[in-house]
Amino acid sequence: MNSATFHIDLPNWQQHNVPLKVVAEVHPCEPDVGIMGNGKVSLCIVAVYCSEDGYDPEENIIHCFDQERIDDIAHIIYESNY
Repeated sequence: MNSATFHIDLPNWQQHNVPLKVVAEVHPCEPDVGIMGNGKVSLCIVAVYCSEDGYDPEENIIHCFDQERIDDIAHIIYESNY
């Protein structure tokens, strides 16, 4: 298991891209244990930081996202990095 940091743009409900710094654990792909991946690696999102106005760039805001949005973040990482 390795930890990695990714910088992504997540579209919000107004289709405005919000820059995020995402920390994830990167695991080898093991489909029978239930961790979803892209066939090469699987990610477990552990922290999300935002530097937009109104946010503290040092505060982990992962609690602001439901599981569906966490999945959206993971898919953006899969598409851009793997």
